[in-house]
Amino acid sequence: MQSVGVCRFCGRTVDGSFIFCPWCGFSRINGERAFPAGGEVFQRLEDLQEKSVSGRISKMEQSLNEIEKDVIRFMEAAEKR
Repeated sequence: MQSVGVCRFCGRTVDGSFIFCPWCGFSRINGERAFPAGGEVFQRLEDLQEKSVSGRISKMEQSLNEIEKDVIRFMEAAEKR
């Protein structure tokens, strides 16, 4: 059975093994914030997710551009025959 604690800063329940509260970002040990003031844990996670998605979309765009160039070359070669 996992232990459950309560964050002394925001009052929400937190898994006992967590060092930082996932809700407010404060350390359950020394009271320091995990991220600079005003930055919430979930906001940081959303930013990382957005960056990841943007990177994947960029790679897809590059692949599609390469495929488009190959198709154009193929069509030009077929027209020359």
